[in-house]
Parts: sequence; C-alpha cells; structure tokens
Amino acid sequence: MLFYVYLVLSLAAGILTGLCLSCSGAVGTVLLILALWLGFFLALTALHAAFLAVLGLFIDDEKPVKRIRPFYQYVVGLTMALVLKLVWVKVDITGRELMPSEGRFLLVCNHRFLADPLALMALMKKPELAFIMKKEVKKMGFIGKLGHAAGGLYVDRNDARSAVTTINDAVEILDRGETSLCVFPEGGTNHDRALKPFRNGAFKIATRAQVPIVVAAMRNTDYILKRFPFRSTVVPVTVCGVVDRDFVASHTTVEVGTAVRELMERGLDRISAEYEVYGQ
Repeated sequence: MLFYVYLVLSLAAGILTGLCLSCSGAVGTVLLILALWLGFFLALTALHAAFLAVLGLFIDDEKPVKRIRPFYQYVVGLTMALVLKLVWVKVDITGRELMPSEGRFLLVCNHRFLADPLALMALMKKPELAFIMKKEVKKMGFIGKLGHAAGGLYVDRNDARSAVTTINDAVEILDRGETSLCVFPEGGTNHDRALKPFRNGAFKIATRAQVPIVVAAMRNTDYILKRFPFRSTVVPVTVCGVVDRDFVASHTTVEVGTAVRELMERGLDRISAEYEVYGQ
C-alpha cells in the first residue's frame, strides 16, 4: 500500500513541477516529468528511512516492552511491505484459510534468509506478528530497535539462560494477547532442501501459553538479493496446517516437534511441485 502511495505522490509532484519547468517540446517535458517522478520517489523513500532512524532514537531496546504499541507494529508492517516492493518480490500465499480466525498463535517456519520475516508478515491481515530473532539483529540500528518496540525478542542461541528468558518473555506476550509470535525452529538459516534438526525448546512457548501452532513453509527468499535489480523474485509461502492447542497440551515438545516437521516437509514438497524453486 505505502509503495503505491509514494508512487502516486511522486508522480503528482513530478507532473506539477515538470509543467512549471516545462522544456521546449512535448518530448522534453515528458522526459523531465519522468526524471522528476523518479527523483521524488527516491526522496520519499529516503525520508521514510530517515523517519525510522529518528523513531529509533526514542526506543530503548534494553528496556523490556511491558505493552506493545500498535503504532510500532503498523510502522514495521508497512515498512516490510514497502521493502518487498522495492526489491521486486512477489509473495504468493496459499493456505491462509487454515489460520485461526481469532486468538493468538505461535507461527513456525523454515528459515532461508534474513528477509524471511518480510514474507511471513504478508500472511497477516493486520501486522500483529512479532518475531523471535537472533541477538545479532538487535545490533542493526533502527531495525533492531523497531523490532523490539513491535514486540520482537532477541535470543543468544549459544546461551541456555538467554533461551529460557526468551521463552518466558514469549509466553508472557502471548498470555497478554497483544500479538502472535513467530519463531524459526531450525535455530538458524538453512539453504539446503532438507530441514535442519529442530530445537524443540521453541515449542515450549506454545505448550506453556496454550496456543495453537501455525506451521508455514517458504522458498526463494535466499535468492532475493541475487536476482535484484534485474529480475523479480517470487517467494511462495504456504500455510501447511495447524497443530491445535489440545494436541500441544497433551504431547511432549519432541512429539509436537515431530508433528510440526511432518507438516512443514509436506508443505515444502508442495512448493517444489507447484513453483519454480531457484537453485533447485
């Protein structure tokens, strides 16, 4: 949405300015308008980034978020959608009808690339989804700060105490009902076709918070930067199924992890059969 708003605003500004500064001849005027259109669009995009940077100055990412403000979630959601358009990504979603129509849930997905959250946010009708990410993301300037303000959690994958703290914080967020959460159970990016072993501790979040687990699968995000700017990228995202809260409550985390893995593997097989998977 924001991408098209910026396009329309920059086009209107380009036309008005171009007509005021019209060159001799229609061709010259058209070329001037096109150049101004591009210039205004780039300027609006730069202003958007500057706004995020300034906003980040007022966020203390060392202080726990006691209440998630929808403003930050909408800013993050709109920015994610804008970035996808800027880098020529089309997210093709299937299975969205399987997602719970009400209540919060834990979303789990395979992990291909740092940009995976952008594609997964497209699953949501409202940007009410926060991510559990590696601690390195926290150091990425205003990106880490805005992620924190929107309810995101950062975990040190090599520190058991950090993992326990993150699980406790995640359960508290889901208990408050402010947002759903997303975690990547592989524990890191994986560019292979086969899934890595899961870190089943991630499923303790759903067990303790008594929420269903939405299982998703995706491909091609690791090719976004390789194809940009000369080719667009189609990122297929499919909702593989839902592990309901009764199953989660009555089974061990290992059993829950096995059920999640089976759903995710079937989803990845469907993607490979129905879409072009780059590098396959």
